[in-house]
Amino acid sequence: SGECAMVQCCSLCLFDSMFGSRRGKGKDGESIRIRGRDKDGIHRVIDGGHYAEPSCASQPQTSRTSVIEQEPVGRMSDEQVNDAFHELLKQMNIKGEKLEALLADRDMEKKRRMVSQSQRLNMSGRDASKSPQDFVHRMERALQPGEGHTSMLRDLLKDLKVHLSVQKVNYIKEFADQGGIHMLFRIMESLIEMLRRTDSTDHDEEGVALLYDSVKCLKSIVNTWPGMFECFKKESKMFACLVGALSVAASKPTFDYWYSLRFETLNLLTVVAFINDDQFEVQGRDMLLEELTKESQRTKCERFWCIVSCLKKTNKLDVVKKALMLVNIILDVRDPDDTSTEEGKAMAEEAWQMRMHWRSEFMRAGMYQCVDFLEHCTAEAVKAQYDTFCHNKEADFAELVGRFEQMLVGFFCFCRRLS
Repeated sequence: SGECAMVQCCSLCLFDSMFGSRRGKGKDGESIRIRGRDKDGIHRVIDGGHYAEPSCASQPQTSRTSVIEQEPVGRMSDEQVNDAFHELLKQMNIKGEKLEALLADRDMEKKRRMVSQSQRLNMSGRDASKSPQDFVHRMERALQPGEGHTSMLRDLLKDLKVHLSVQKVNYIKEFADQGGIHMLFRIMESLIEMLRRTDSTDHDEEGVALLYDSVKCLKSIVNTWPGMFECFKKESKMFACLVGALSVAASKPTFDYWYSLRFETLNLLTVVAFINDDQFEVQGRDMLLEELTKESQRTKCERFWCIVSCLKKTNKLDVVKKALMLVNIILDVRDPDDTSTEEGKAMAEEAWQMRMHWRSEFMRAGMYQCVDFLEHCTAEAVKAQYDTFCHNKEADFAELVGRFEQMLVGFFCFCRRLS
């Protein structure tokens, strides 16, 4: 419908404003760029366009009554339409340059249509059957075992996925306040456990479809500030659910529906693992590593096995690219800007050791067997990610060689003094 198209368009702008636009960034805007060696050491920099660091001051205000709902568009002046349009964009969490560009558009007819569509969407959104509280009640019922459980869960997740994808920030906040995000994690945990136990292809396909829709719901939630803050609380189960989903998907046969789940899970993990901002209670990479450790203890496998399994040539290339991105994000432990002080030197030493250790873990988990495929892969997006991996590996190895040479020089000097 026109309403959905309008809101989806704004949602794309929102995702760009939060995580960076891919336009104008070359062949692979998602690739991790490297700043080369300088006199102070080796610096690894993930493309800033991948995630724009949040600021509490920049969060949208949703408490005041929206101008959009006050008066029919037909009776609004151009100035009122501009105010309503501005409020609409703020409700959609669009800000920065994209906000300014949309506001600068002089096509008043288009703005009137969008404000009018938003008014109609708001009216339809007031239907009690689509309220956050109603969704939470439906989720509670869907978690109860019994006849029709799967059908109820299928209908619920289908509705929730569509509804969350077109809703505004204040709706997501209310959904979180009502306990909806916590209930979504419970549903995901239930589906993951069910998929771990079954070997039935037919049962798998149905369960994967439900888990896939759950991940899509979670993506819409994380795409807003209230959702992000809720998901980055200490008690949040987001990383546990995503790691569990990836682990179960990685252990299953090579069917298309498993590929789809792998891709969507990796896609979201590459975003949330990169968020390491002090304004949140937890940091992305730390939580990812913690949950990967727990999963390895449960499965008795190497910690990074579920990521490495997505690098094999039997996977689709978009899955391989996302898996490589996640590898590079985990290994993006940066040296401090100032390594001239004792503290800076100690931090640089720790960062180097972490990179070397985790890279070795990836190789033990099976990445070594994927090297030949990755080296000969002709897909530009995969090549860009693998080049980044190799460049950083070679830089760290050069550091190792330099240390070894210094040890040899010291040893020979010591021997000379003894002779």
